[in-house]
Amino acid sequence: NCPKHTSFIPLYYLESQMEWGWHMYALHRGDKIIGYMSLSKEDGDAYELHNLAVLPDYRHGGYGKLLLDHAKEVVKSLGGRVIKIGIMEENTVLKNWYIANGFVPTGTKKFDHLPFLCGYLEWRMEERKMAQDLHDLDDVAEKYDLYLDVMYSEVDAHAGFQEFYLDFAREYGKDGVIDIACGTGAVLLNLAEHGIYADGTDLSEAMCRVAGEKAKAKGFNLNIFPANMTEFKSERKYSCAIIARSGFMHLTTPELQRAALLNIRENLTDGGMLTFNTFDPHPYFQAQQMQTKDTDYAFRLEYTNKQGKREKIYNAISYDPHTQVLSGNWKFETLDENGEVIDERIRPLKMRQTYRQEMKYLLELTGYEIVNVYGGYYKESGDTTAKNVIWCVRKK
Repeated sequence: NCPKHTSFIPLYYLESQMEWGWHMYALHRGDKIIGYMSLSKEDGDAYELHNLAVLPDYRHGGYGKLLLDHAKEVVKSLGGRVIKIGIMEENTVLKNWYIANGFVPTGTKKFDHLPFLCGYLEWRMEERKMAQDLHDLDDVAEKYDLYLDVMYSEVDAHAGFQEFYLDFAREYGKDGVIDIACGTGAVLLNLAEHGIYADGTDLSEAMCRVAGEKAKAKGFNLNIFPANMTEFKSERKYSCAIIARSGFMHLTTPELQRAALLNIRENLTDGGMLTFNTFDPHPYFQAQQMQTKDTDYAFRLEYTNKQGKREKIYNAISYDPHTQVLSGNWKFETLDENGEVIDERIRPLKMRQTYRQEMKYLLELTGYEIVNVYGGYYKESGDTTAKNVIWCVRKK
């Protein structure tokens, strides 16, 4: 009932793929071909993986992984960074196999000529030290401000953040300010509107592009550039560095945290100040999240996207007590006028919980002294458990 499925692929179609310039590979055991896969060039730095298959008698012997690993090496050698694949969404065994091998689900789509739902996954080369997450993708960056406005209007865990960072920049920014993990420019543009023209950087090129467009629309010519906070190098040094809201928590290992703090220190003037956030891990929520999977979705909010369509956001979070990492996915559903789902996108997210004593030793190790620790943006006492722990530290 599905003659176009690759299970029934004819020889002439393989010959056509060769003529199209696809990269085609057979896996041999002795003189026998036991597996196959092919790659085609897509837009940008992406390749699509096709027809990965192993003969039934040779399955579950690691041959599929050999083919998949070879596909990754081929893409790297060709200058690519992304592998995309489409599968039967209902084939959960296959889907989980790809996820276990580094692929991330990105959405589903129904085609009239296929009797099943297509599921899509992507693998991205880890050439940067920080892993990308949902904020690094174009579709999220373009809608980030819209859904964040709704999120903060319902439960605002960041009330007062603009005023806090403005005061911080005014007090310590006489020799320059840099907004690290600047996102779409919430802090950066507010500073500019008050006469403080800071530089901005973010791991996400998409976020930097949106921030730059917003700055230009307001008449500001700001230096906004994509870079990793663990390794960026500026032509100047700053007396003030800001990592607003949850930016620091996207560093998912102590090694990344240490690398970022050391690198930022190199970009600060002597005695320069840095502020960043963590939050106090809560045992009750940790226990709950240790029992959930990154597919146990709960409704988060609904908002209207740039195209005027309703979108619902669901998120699923699980907690690993060994790494202290919260891992999960955000699911975006676009609805039509009748409330039916017409598009679904799944975007990954990881954040690390850091205990205060751990943070104190890390700051000492990386050459900072603690000036203040606040329990919120209104400079509440940081002596007790807080939703936002705001660190203000000075380069020694």
